[in-house]
Amino acid sequence: SRVVTRLEHSYALSPVTALAFYEVGPDRVLLLAGEDTWLKVYDSQTCRLLGQLNVFHSQPVHGIYVSQSKRNGETKLLIWGGRSVTLLPDSSLQALITGQIAPPRPVESYASDWIYDGILFPDPDPDPDPDPDAAETSTPATTTGALVTAHNEILPLTWAAGADRDRRAGRLAFGLLTSPSRPILYSASLALLPEPGAILVAAGTTARPDGAAAVTPAGEEEAGAGTVLLDGARETGFGGGGDGGDGGDGGGGQGGNSEVGRESAGDSARCVAVAMGHVSRIWHVKFGRALLGGGSGTIEIYSFGEDCSRQKWELDLGPWREPGSERKVGTLRHCGASTCHDGKNIWSAAVLNRGAPIEPLTATGGADGKIVVSGRLGAAASSRVGTYEDLDISLTFDEILGQVGGPDSTAVLPTNNKAAKHAFQRYAFLSDTVLAATAQGRLFLATMGHPLVWEEVRAPDSTVADLRPYNVVKSPAKDTAVIGSASGRKVSDIILLGGRAGDGQPWSVLVNILGLDHALLLRFDPSTNAATIDGRKVRLPEHYIVTAAAFCNDTLILGSRTGSLTVYATDTETNDFIPLASRKDCKTKDAITCILPIPGTPASQTSFSTTCRDGKYRIYNLVASPHNASLNLQHEIVPPLNTLEGAFFTTSAPTASRQKSPLSSSSSSSSSSSSNHHNTNEKSQLILHGFHGPNFITYNASTRSIISSIPCGGAHRPFTTIACPHDPGQMRFVFSKAGELRIVSQSAEGERVLRAGGHGREIKSVSAVSFSLPSASAGAGNQVSEEGQEGGEPEPREELIATAAEDTTIRIWRHHRLAGPNEHGEHNEHNDDDKDDVYPAQNPSSQLTCLAVLQGHSAGIQALRFANGGSHLVSSAGSEELFVWRVSRIRSSAFDALAVVREAAWGDDDAHGRSPDKDLRIVDFDVASYSPSNEPTTSPLLLITMALSDSSVRSYVYRCCPPEDGSAKATDDESSAASASAATAAAAAAAASPPRGRFSLLATGRYTGACPTQVRHLRVGKTWVGGAGEAETETETETVAEPEPELHVLTAFTDGHVAVWKKEKKKKNQNPTAASSGGAVSSSSSSSSSSSEFCLALVVRLHQSSIKSLDLSSRRRRCWLVATGGDDNALGLTELAWDAAGAAEAGYVVRARYRVRDAHAAAVTGLALVGGNPEHGVVEIATVSNDQRVKLWRAERRREKEEEEEEEEEEKEVGDDPAGGMRVALLQNRYSSVADAGDLELVAPGKLMVGGVGMELWDISCPGGATGMNRCV
Repeated sequence: SRVVTRLEHSYALSPVTALAFYEVGPDRVLLLAGEDTWLKVYDSQTCRLLGQLNVFHSQPVHGIYVSQSKRNGETKLLIWGGRSVTLLPDSSLQALITGQIAPPRPVESYASDWIYDGILFPDPDPDPDPDPDAAETSTPATTTGALVTAHNEILPLTWAAGADRDRRAGRLAFGLLTSPSRPILYSASLALLPEPGAILVAAGTTARPDGAAAVTPAGEEEAGAGTVLLDGARETGFGGGGDGGDGGDGGGGQGGNSEVGRESAGDSARCVAVAMGHVSRIWHVKFGRALLGGGSGTIEIYSFGEDCSRQKWELDLGPWREPGSERKVGTLRHCGASTCHDGKNIWSAAVLNRGAPIEPLTATGGADGKIVVSGRLGAAASSRVGTYEDLDISLTFDEILGQVGGPDSTAVLPTNNKAAKHAFQRYAFLSDTVLAATAQGRLFLATMGHPLVWEEVRAPDSTVADLRPYNVVKSPAKDTAVIGSASGRKVSDIILLGGRAGDGQPWSVLVNILGLDHALLLRFDPSTNAATIDGRKVRLPEHYIVTAAAFCNDTLILGSRTGSLTVYATDTETNDFIPLASRKDCKTKDAITCILPIPGTPASQTSFSTTCRDGKYRIYNLVASPHNASLNLQHEIVPPLNTLEGAFFTTSAPTASRQKSPLSSSSSSSSSSSSNHHNTNEKSQLILHGFHGPNFITYNASTRSIISSIPCGGAHRPFTTIACPHDPGQMRFVFSKAGELRIVSQSAEGERVLRAGGHGREIKSVSAVSFSLPSASAGAGNQVSEEGQEGGEPEPREELIATAAEDTTIRIWRHHRLAGPNEHGEHNEHNDDDKDDVYPAQNPSSQLTCLAVLQGHSAGIQALRFANGGSHLVSSAGSEELFVWRVSRIRSSAFDALAVVREAAWGDDDAHGRSPDKDLRIVDFDVASYSPSNEPTTSPLLLITMALSDSSVRSYVYRCCPPEDGSAKATDDESSAASASAATAAAAAAAASPPRGRFSLLATGRYTGACPTQVRHLRVGKTWVGGAGEAETETETETVAEPEPELHVLTAFTDGHVAVWKKEKKKKNQNPTAASSGGAVSSSSSSSSSSSEFCLALVVRLHQSSIKSLDLSSRRRRCWLVATGGDDNALGLTELAWDAAGAAEAGYVVRARYRVRDAHAAAVTGLALVGGNPEHGVVEIATVSNDQRVKLWRAERRREKEEEEEEEEEEKEVGDDPAGGMRVALLQNRYSSVADAGDLELVAPGKLMVGGVGMELWDISCPGGATGMNRCV
């Protein structure tokens, strides 16, 4: 038989649809996760993936129930999804955890209806008085359980032991259905009751109350007799939880409210409490710790919603109310919330209640594929030597004075003094102590521990008097404090240079003094144990207030209160620091709060990051000389914080910490998800801290995870924080709130990311590039060649993948190719059979690491393309948004980062190009390099042709942002003048406007009322564009150089047609824009004089309805094979050619059309040409559809002898074109874990990516070891 190309699954990131905790020991808890058809086991402490098993054929896992036997210690798992259900015995589970052997795939059984929840009954206790005369039997032990279905039915099930030995004998046996009524449920939950074999069912439906029923296994007389209706439901029930021991039910509603009902012995039920907290529907409600007694107490409740938030509540129960009374007996109190996922929906949640006072463990899995565990694992973390303590204490000033004692302890501040409302005004962490300064000038020192030990720092009365009006406290090194006062000239601020110094290292601070035109440098030398004032003054421009400062490669850089950055140089005459260059990228007057040099950068490059109170952190590259300087913005990202107050880079853990403290290894694992075996902790990580609403947030910008979230009331208060440099999960935070001092300390991060996620909504577009990234030192817009830069050092090549989704974000991933063959990846020749859907079990051949998350679009992103060799990225969305991003790499041996900044947006400098309402969608676009022969260019030019939802097609020439070297620099004359006059130096340092890219309209055209869906370039100037990165350039003998480059464009529409457009020659005094757009686009005089009009060269119908996907490849010289996928479930193949028979008659012709009917069971939403030999008429096509199937096709041009012999076979394969000259064969038909697939792209040689709700990678193995086409830019 003929050797065919194969698809092998290599990577998947899917929504997490089921979670369950499994306690192995007191300090070891495993988390079981359902990801698509897979069961995965994670260690919740080390965040490692222990094992995974494919349990279902093509059905995602929806639920997991863990049953641990008290009799023999065995653990069984009941797993279900849709109608599928299976039971995993203890032997398979232990093999999965240890990884010693691969457990067999369990037998998949099918229930009669959709399953909402399942449960297993405990094993019966052994007979204490066995009959000695009874004959021994070898009847195997059985496991019983029950399922609740979508029609309110209880379905008993039985599983016989030995199923782990005989795969065929492990099927579940179902009993008779039990149902008091058969409404269609929206949610249902099961819980065990104290009575043997009895369960509690809590179910919710639409337009009627929630219900609860106590039932026993089928076959008993009282089955289904105990149904109770809860009268508290006001909205449709979507999630619920039951706790049989407490007699309470929790429910979630469509209106975002949490409700709790209570059952009494008289089978009456009522709503105990209602509270509003979520902004959208609640999917899950779980019970936590309960402290009950005498009919009252407190119960913890956790709710998980569509808004991706996990919220904690406390239900305070009062005594039972009297019959007929309408007074509620409980109150729901909100205790906190955390948004730990991106996009939309927390699909799965689990809560492990370990009893008071231990905090429950909670786990959430979202539509973004992320798994987050919060809570501590018990006493193990707090018992570690050398770690921070777990502490949360609030103290008033009176309480602190009482602990200090002494004759002055009664000197309490008067309560009617408004200036003394916050008794403590400044804080500083010295090491394991915190220094607090009061409004009265008194200093107190607290030693951390259980309990806090307070003492007052005795100071002379004159010092206290100096500190009373005003004081500033900073700690530049361990056990060191620098205090400023208002005595003499007021010290307005003390700014640390370079962060906190290590033990025995010198340190410097910048001192701002009110009323002076300069700042002072205070230096401390530990060898002499003396502090000195540097004789060099830091000259400040007028009204310049310094808020941040740092030395970067001996260059002083300051940040101001209004958001400006200023580079300083040393004046040759006065030896003072004078302004050399300045730049402001903050759009508001928010202060720069931190300037941080990037570690590991070469000496020839100065790169640093900044944080600002506008909520953005930026990375700059400094190019400086003695007389000028340039600040180039390389990176600008918005983390999930409203204001940023500081940052630091992590360091390597000391050797002793690595050996003694398991916390360090836990932190290391938490940043490396199971989907990424690349250890990011080998590099420094960027840690940010700031405020988000009322919470103080510590955020890991490298792993995009929240380390801590502390409710404090917001940013307007005195505070300070400190964290362990090698383990940022250990941190302390002290602040003032409501006249009290509060200290919070944690020994580990509050949330651990077990698996890093991706987009929270469906992916709509994918683009990839393989190239040498331009470094920051190359300057903006400069592309670095593969040979490298100075000295011929080669630049490393990377494979980057960009994905864009409906969640309005863009993610850029690094693709890792893992060595080693895939296990259990066998395939047979007839792989269109469903039983061949086997995934590799343990060793994927690909991994993806998210390098950057780009935000800025306000609507769902429609299209995405790399351009200019990968140095630029273009994205389009609704609301007429088209952004151009500049991509570069930070050259650092210690910090792994990708620098991305938005360079321009369509419409910023060309407002006439957008409609008045700005309500059109840029459905698709294509981008290519552009080189007009009559115009010299110093910056790269890009041709961007976009298709808009008003049926128009427009082409723009985009001029990339020129290099910024010298754009913000002072001239030589200004620098010389600056040495004589500080005012002139200040004027020289005025911030220059950063250069931006520009759009110029080239051509426009309009189709009928149908909306365009796809656009591709066929010819740009002398270049004939093919598929898969192919291009053909005409020689000078073939065509005469013209001042107007040719432009041919292929588009597809919702009416099933494809059209070819040609740009017409410009006419004198022509205004084509207004004519072609029907007034929708008003053109300025400059644009109308230089733009042309598109005219239709060819229109042909290929599908019955909308064309969803399109790809093309050059078959031979100026001839293309156009592959299309339609909403009619069909695959279309069209041979398009340029016919140049005569100069006047040259045009496009369709030589043949082919159509594969019912190629999929749903619309073909993604398509890519992945292999073959187009020049010889053979091409291989991959398609994906909403039916969650990935198919591989081979289209081959038939010879004349084969046409007669295979006419019947072609009639089956090609469908409605039996007389065509193309043979189309289906090579493979595989199940895809991606629902609502939005795009399919060849991202690397032999690598195919499917994007939708999740994403996955497929390996393409071609005959002879080839790996298919290369679609990378």
